[in-house]
Amino acid sequence: MKEVTKPNDIFASVLLNPTADIPDMLANGVNGTNTGLLTADDYKHSKFVQQAFTNKDGVFDVEKFNQVYNYAQEKYN
Repeated sequence: MKEVTKPNDIFASVLLNPTADIPDMLANGVNGTNTGLLTADDYKHSKFVQQAFTNKDGVFDVEKFNQVYNYAQEKYN
């Protein structure tokens, strides 16, 4: 997995705070100059992400992951 080079990560922010909107993020110091976004494939190799999106049967939920990633990407853009 690539290293996050900025202090904040928009995918992690969305995953950990799914109801936060742009004003919430800005109020908490998450902005375009200090926040990054890796590729979807980079996140899929993270143990944290694998645990967050693996269902009770041990299967990685690609659809749910894609929904969260696309939402994070929209916010990042």
